[in-house]
Amino acid sequence: MAGAAASLFGVAIVLVAVTLVRTQLFIVRVAGTSMEPTLVSGEAVLAVRSWPSNWLRPGTIVLIRGYGGVPLDSSAAAQADALLIKRVTHVGGQTVCLRAEEMIQTVECSKSWTSRLLLNELDLARTLILKTREVFVMADRREDGFDSRCFGPVAVDAIAGIAIRKLTSRSIRPIHSGSDARGQPTGASH
Repeated sequence: MAGAAASLFGVAIVLVAVTLVRTQLFIVRVAGTSMEPTLVSGEAVLAVRSWPSNWLRPGTIVLIRGYGGVPLDSSAAAQADALLIKRVTHVGGQTVCLRAEEMIQTVECSKSWTSRLLLNELDLARTLILKTREVFVMADRREDGFDSRCFGPVAVDAIAGIAIRKLTSRSIRPIHSGSDARGQPTGASH
C-alpha cells in the first residue's frame, strides 16, 4: 500500500511539473534581422512567461506584446498580437540619453512619448528618466531596429516573456512554425 501511495505521489509531482512547464515556458521563432548577430531569423528561442524581478535588467532579451502597448496607427488591434524581440538597455529609474541621430523618425513612430524627453543644450542629446515599471529596449542591430527609439519606453506589463535560451536543432525537436503547444503564435519579429 505504501508503494502505491508513493507511486501516485510521484505521478502527481510529474503532472504538476509538466503543467508548470507548459504554462510558464513558450517557444518563439525569430523573424527579421534586428537582433543579429545574437539571434538570426529562423532561430528558435525558449522564453519564460513570469520571472523574478532581478531578471529584468540591462542586457536581458525580452518579448514585447504589441509594440510595448503603444498604438501606432488605426491597425492597433492587429498590433496587439504582434511580438517583438529586443534587448533591454535601461530599466526603471535609469536615465536614457539619445543623440539626435539616434532617434528614429518614421511615420509609424509614436510621437506621444517624445514630450517626456529633456534637451541638453550642451551636446543636443535628449534624456529620459524611466518610470519605475518601464524599460527601454533596443535592437542589437541598431540600423534595422524598430524599438524604443521609435515607440518609446515599454511598460513592464507589456513584456510577454524573457528569452532564457537560444534553441538549436540539437536541443529541440522541430517546432510547428504557426503556434506553440497551446496554440499561441510563435513568430517574434524585429
